[in-house]
Amino acid sequence: MGQKIVIVGSGIIGASIAYYLTQRETEVTLIDQSGPAAGVSGNSFAWLNGFEKQPYPYHLLSRMALHTWHQFAKALGNDIDFQTGGCLFWADNEASAKNLLQTAKRVQGWGYTIDILDRKEFVALEPNITIEKFATGVYCRDEACVDAKLATLRCIEKAKQQGAKFLTNTKVNTLNREDNRIHSIDTNQGEIDCDVLILAAGADTAQLAYKANIQIPLTKSPGILITAPTIAPIFDNIAALQWFTSGEVENYHIRQYGDGHVIMGRGTQAYIDENASQDNADKLLQQWQRFIPELSGQTVKSSPMLLRPMTEDGQPIIGFDQGIKNLYISVMHSGVTLSALIGKLAAMEILNGIDIELLKSFRLSRFQQKI
Repeated sequence: MGQKIVIVGSGIIGASIAYYLTQRETEVTLIDQSGPAAGVSGNSFAWLNGFEKQPYPYHLLSRMALHTWHQFAKALGNDIDFQTGGCLFWADNEASAKNLLQTAKRVQGWGYTIDILDRKEFVALEPNITIEKFATGVYCRDEACVDAKLATLRCIEKAKQQGAKFLTNTKVNTLNREDNRIHSIDTNQGEIDCDVLILAAGADTAQLAYKANIQIPLTKSPGILITAPTIAPIFDNIAALQWFTSGEVENYHIRQYGDGHVIMGRGTQAYIDENASQDNADKLLQQWQRFIPELSGQTVKSSPMLLRPMTEDGQPIIGFDQGIKNLYISVMHSGVTLSALIGKLAAMEILNGIDIELLKSFRLSRFQQKI
């Protein structure tokens, strides 16, 4: 066998890295303190996109990941609810429209496929959405959605078929270090040797890295999703819909899974949403009932509050630590979008001993965080 590689975290990033590593001659052990996709990956809106990503290197990484998803989904199988059709946005006032169009023009300038829609074009694309106020529409036709939990499970299943070990309910206690390398980790299930250690544990990555005296600059970013039961299809053509308005919350988003259930959220990735009450869920449903008749008479429930792995600058952290030469860190929000590509690129860097140019903007060293 090849290198002994231990991955901590079985969300979609850790699972994707495991999947790609096992395409080569490696001895992969994937561990998680609970189970697969138990955190954000199992409760994600899972909108695959590049629209709101900036600056340009982050947008480019996201755009390449979005295109990689088509190949990735085919390799994983047809049961991960991969939905194409794009994302449709509209703004209901001039101030929101100005901001939406500013974003659209920026990514158009970067070569991203964007259609600016008037009301007539918007209605032609999705005639069953009952629009009230309309200032502008934007259509990102290349964007998509997926069931992130199913994709994570499929990655792990395929990695195991290639010989990977998967240990659940396995908590890391210490990282055993000699000079500038980690040679093993101590867990509640015993000691595990490693040639390479990968930390891909979402919001828990910071706590794990601190065991090696490394600071990962994550910020508090809780989020809530609301789920409605199975109903008839709410869209004719698109995979996801977003509404921009004025007020305390300026963005609302909604999508439907292949089995018919609907999820809704509010706010951008920077928005802090800690209200998992039924009252909050009912209010969000009422907002969408104004526009989508199929939601009338439905009941909803809220997800538990989940902590998104948001870095201080909102961009990913990917790559080997400068001090501990065999410690690879992979933490990011928008992990679902990026996972199809990050798994592949991380495996290349780890197994081939190369620095991929596309990832150089996302190294931990940019924060000069060593303690």
